[in-house]
Amino acid sequence: MQQPFSPRIANDHASTSRAAGRGPLGGLTALGLSLALGACGDGVPFNGNSGGTPGSLTAEGRELFRNGTLGAEGFWSEVAGLDSGLAQAEFSTLDALELGLQLDSEAMDTTTLNELLDELDGSLSGGSVEMLDDPLVFEALLSGGAVVGLVGVDQDGVPGIALDGPDSIGISCAFCHSVVDGSAFSNSTLAGTIGQRVDGPAPSALRVGAFFALAERSSALYPYLTQSHATIGGNLIGRTDAFVEADSTEAEFDALLMDAVNFPAGQWDVTPDGIGNATVVPHVFDIRAAAPYGVAGEFENLVDAINAHATLCLDPTTLLTTPGSVFMNQIGLGIGTEIVNEYDDVFADTGAMVPAGGLPYIDAAATGFSGVAQSPVGFALATQELNALAAYLLTLDAPSRPLGDIAARARGEAAFAQSCAGCHGELDGFADSPAISLLDLVVPYAPTMLLGRGFPFSDVLDDRLRTYDDRLVIFDRLFSPVQVPAQARDYIAPNLRGLDLRDAFLHDGSVPSLDLLLDPVRGPGAPHAYFIEADVRGDLVEFLTTR
Repeated sequence: MQQPFSPRIANDHASTSRAAGRGPLGGLTALGLSLALGACGDGVPFNGNSGGTPGSLTAEGRELFRNGTLGAEGFWSEVAGLDSGLAQAEFSTLDALELGLQLDSEAMDTTTLNELLDELDGSLSGGSVEMLDDPLVFEALLSGGAVVGLVGVDQDGVPGIALDGPDSIGISCAFCHSVVDGSAFSNSTLAGTIGQRVDGPAPSALRVGAFFALAERSSALYPYLTQSHATIGGNLIGRTDAFVEADSTEAEFDALLMDAVNFPAGQWDVTPDGIGNATVVPHVFDIRAAAPYGVAGEFENLVDAINAHATLCLDPTTLLTTPGSVFMNQIGLGIGTEIVNEYDDVFADTGAMVPAGGLPYIDAAATGFSGVAQSPVGFALATQELNALAAYLLTLDAPSRPLGDIAARARGEAAFAQSCAGCHGELDGFADSPAISLLDLVVPYAPTMLLGRGFPFSDVLDDRLRTYDDRLVIFDRLFSPVQVPAQARDYIAPNLRGLDLRDAFLHDGSVPSLDLLLDPVRGPGAPHAYFIEADVRGDLVEFLTTR
């Protein structure tokens, strides 16, 4: 039986990517739409997850998580032109580190690694950066699987990946959900690091928008960018007054993506609603082994959450299919159709060839159902691959927190038990986080009504003064319990492991520190208005971020 799908799109728990690579990469297994295994050998990440024994389901999931392309390289290369854009920009290893990309030291030969490290050390005092600046060195790192999350796909059988040739490039889950440990290089002058791979943590310094702006046709990302919807009177919903239209120039698309206010480091917008609602990229470790999944508990099965994220986020041309357009109008009455029609024009302007079997590019089969948990946008990845990815994700543990002050932690633990555990459960262990009514998180709210839609859709309501509600403005039929009293809206409170890896808090990253999040100075009208007095707050932060 098909499960009904809540329109609130999950982007806080599981992420995905699939399908084995598309051919040899100079004798190496082709990289994929997750972390790139490349030549990294069998090194175990410092979070202690080996990914299972060879041939096991978890080992297959690890390979998919790191190396599966899902076929979506067709979108990233043929439509977006990410490979040709990088070639035109003469993108280098230094560029990669400046934007916050992660480099796998175990996927590099010793000579290359040492020469890069020597230049990095010398560059801080004005030395040579010949290798760091050489785009061919970056291509070599990509070919060997050293650029975490960027997947070179061989198309011509010639060893190595040529960004300005027939080869293509894909984005892996690792791009947003893996890091390296910085054991070879980490310096505050550059956002990126070099070291051993660690699956699960999100790279908080990665400039996702700025990197995608390098694509030759960044307009291909139109559904995820701020638009001026005629359906709601042209009102903008986003962090600034910047927006794009279907006929905007590539320079205008690039400028929006590069804007650090609209797309801060560590944030991306995965909701194809034409709203500028970039959210903090989630970690994917310590995923609960019990349902439900998703920020609103909309998925009873982890594989469904994985599939939804893959088919909605990794190849937006799913929206240009019949089931995709049905889905868009199901969850965004009127506005969904407007977005699809405009995106259809954008896609045509890219000049991309439609695959022989029709859209999408991602290697997913049509299910015959839209708007259900198993296939929100009407497509699903292969069952074996979804099961393998789920099995691997469930093995990922949070990296160990740094050692803290024992006495302060004890005081902080008492404060946590009294003030936080009711919503967030245990800090360690896997007691399920309870479902919290969104009414408990609602702040004083006096929004402007932009469009009246009627049952079962909520009106389009937007608080014009802040961004906290933007994720639910359009793609939400259940915003107001007054309008739809029979359908309660719940939020699955996340576990709090990994807070030491964060430097922005709340889903919109609007609070820059954990101490400030808990500080009463934010006021009773602030989102997550749960505060701790100063004499205890430091101890609670110590408990949450150390061990």
